[in-house]
Amino acid sequence: MTCLAGILIVALMAAAAPDTSQPYMVSASSMKVQLIGQDKVTWLRGAVEIIHGPTIIRGDSARISTLQERALIWGHVRITDRTAELAGQRAVYFKRYGRSVLHGRSNLKDGGWTLTADSLVHLKDAAKSYAFGQVEMRDSSGKSNIQSDYGEYWHQESYGLLTGSPKYSITGGTGKLSAITADRMEAYQQGQVAIATGNVNYSEDSVWASAGRMSYFRNEGRMFLEEQPRVWRSDADLSGRTIELIFFRDSLKNSVVRDSVALRQFLAEPGDTDLIKCDSLWIEFSQGKLSQARATGSAWSRYHQLDKGKVSGWNVTAGDQMEFYFSQGKIDKLKVNQKSRGAYFELEKP
Repeated sequence: MTCLAGILIVALMAAAAPDTSQPYMVSASSMKVQLIGQDKVTWLRGAVEIIHGPTIIRGDSARISTLQERALIWGHVRITDRTAELAGQRAVYFKRYGRSVLHGRSNLKDGGWTLTADSLVHLKDAAKSYAFGQVEMRDSSGKSNIQSDYGEYWHQESYGLLTGSPKYSITGGTGKLSAITADRMEAYQQGQVAIATGNVNYSEDSVWASAGRMSYFRNEGRMFLEEQPRVWRSDADLSGRTIELIFFRDSLKNSVVRDSVALRQFLAEPGDTDLIKCDSLWIEFSQGKLSQARATGSAWSRYHQLDKGKVSGWNVTAGDQMEFYFSQGKIDKLKVNQKSRGAYFELEKP
């Protein structure tokens, strides 16, 4: 166990103690009681069961200290506390504090999530659990899981918090894989929502994104990026104050970008870029490529005119509202609806 884990466990044990008046109820295949000084020690072997209020502890063997109010359990340990189910190779139960500490690649099941780690701490009265080392949080569908160094779980809220380079891996219905990484990640079982903050990055086979904060709504197939968001492909780059991405069957379908919008498209031949700037931009994708877009509010566009694949010049157009239509992901034509202004610049012939 890491030093940080040890410090946190000590702090948790120092918290306000719950009622300890309830006695243990124990059963086992064999039982032996010893008096060691002022302590009465009970040894249990085979089909061990220890009941303390709503907590039920099972294992192969156990040692209970009356003086220390502590039980050591080892071998196929299973602990249930209301809706929480925990398992590990060995555990320590602190009767005075209602704390369970599990070791040996332990796991916790509750609220549709499975939390696995090198060690777990469960607090009965607070209904919270803490996970340390190689943490993995997986949902019941098995299609999404979050890996990190440290995790916390609030049982009554079905809420998880993960830190230490968390990575959220997502398997779509078609088998496509994508991932979100961040400094901190929150997961809500209700609605399958994940909120990532701090150095957030998203990646899949053809689309990448970054932001200071990202909210992912799995059931809705939607992502909302804020705090300097950016989305890019190999041939385009999109930025604004906020960016919303909407997916359909694991493919990017629509995007809505607001405030200080800039869409840059990189052209292979001229080494220059097409550019759309506006206050608000709605984009539709088809087969992963830009299909059409609608720009509103101080819309401005520069796009290159191609002749037989080579640049012959470029158009500069401005207006309050502009509609763009793309061919193979490149601007093919546009429509200016209000207060249009434009100019065409032809390249000089060599």
